[in-house]
Amino acid sequence: MSDRLIAYIDGFNLYRGMRDSRMNGLLWLNLYALAQILCPKNAHVVAVKYVTARILNLTYKSHPDYAGGEASRKRQSEYIEALASRGVKVFEGKYKLRPSKCRSCGAKWTKPEEKASDVHLATQLLCDAFRGEFDIAMIVSGDADVTPAIRVVVDELKLPVTVAFPPKRVLNELKTVATSCKHINRHHLGKSQLPDEFEHEGHVFKRPAKWTSPKKAANIGKTAK
Repeated sequence: MSDRLIAYIDGFNLYRGMRDSRMNGLLWLNLYALAQILCPKNAHVVAVKYVTARILNLTYKSHPDYAGGEASRKRQSEYIEALASRGVKVFEGKYKLRPSKCRSCGAKWTKPEEKASDVHLATQLLCDAFRGEFDIAMIVSGDADVTPAIRVVVDELKLPVTVAFPPKRVLNELKTVATSCKHINRHHLGKSQLPDEFEHEGHVFKRPAKWTSPKKAANIGKTAK
């Protein structure tokens, strides 16, 4: 019998790594498929847990970081719902606008800051480990905040934890505590796409036009069978 694997995915860390690598055309990700591709041969995926924060509460449209915010919120919400329709368990933090000030000139502004996503990931990892829900854990992130939780699972509970680094998000601090490491590349992401269009419980999900590569643009609108 193969080992049970649960994947824990830091949504914004993965998103930003892909954006920094100019992989916008691959953002319509099927996270279950990605976990299965990265899964060791002796294991099978039993759950995928995705942590993120909706930008719904950023209502200050005059804020420079809000440019195009309405469309961004719509894409994000549609993607979260699409993931949930595929069985991905979503855990949401929130955004807060934090006051910032330039030390040199004294200029003031507000900066959006994500809160609680890393806490959700660490909490879910530890709870599942103590309950014996998995034989192997996979963390998709390059964020050091999850390091202490991984250390507890590996050192205290003697359970293996693989860290799968998003593009441009490799972190040596995570390498030192993980049992093993993988590097997510364009091939993995290209093989893990949701259908351009699919239906679930009466709702039709479509790949956002902004998340479409030039080669796939002509296929938008074709319903997946």
